[in-house]
Amino acid sequence: GLGWFAMAYQGQLAFPGHQMMRLSMDLGTGTAGCLLALTAALDGDRAAHLPFLPPPPAAPARGCAH
Repeated sequence: GLGWFAMAYQGQLAFPGHQMMRLSMDLGTGTAGCLLALTAALDGDRAAHLPFLPPPPAAPARGCAH
């Protein structure tokens, strides 16, 4: 479904923001959020993170501790 909204901008991939009125590069409504969501969905082995922030902490192990 994202293919409907994907646009080329300066030779790169971009997505329009809220109300489809302008290109948005922010995390909440634009390209950064789309790319972060795609990375999280497609890269199941590692947690998606932003390159300018440290990686998120590892999730605690699940299961019963006896």
